[in-house]
Amino acid sequence: MDEIKTACIDSRKQAIMASIDSGNEDIVGKIEEYFERLEEFAKDCKDINDFETKFATSDLAKEYADMFGYVMANTEQAKEERVEDMRHDAVDSMNHFARRRAKQEAYDVARDIPGVGEVLTAKQHFDFFSRFKKKKDD
Repeated sequence: MDEIKTACIDSRKQAIMASIDSGNEDIVGKIEEYFERLEEFAKDCKDINDFETKFATSDLAKEYADMFGYVMANTEQAKEERVEDMRHDAVDSMNHFARRRAKQEAYDVARDIPGVGEVLTAKQHFDFFSRFKKKKDD
């Protein structure tokens, strides 16, 4: 196999191996096996252009992308980002619930005030029926 194909394969291997965190060593064996198959695949190609063209349309390209995606998704940084996203979503959800609850409680209190309750009921009816009003074309 020529130097250019070997360099191309090595650069792909270095990229994926450099991304592996400690604790993810379980995939190293799969990666090594994959690159052995990729080297066999490259031997059947006459030059780098032939290799890249055939590689791009082969299952090996999809497998490489899947492995790289798996490695990147399982880095410590990615895990920390997912945890942070979950925390952020939980806080947003709690804030949303608290705002809705406070708004409902304020509405319930206001509804019991003489005169205000009737106004609120009229506003609800107005809002409900205004949904059916045709909008003018601009």
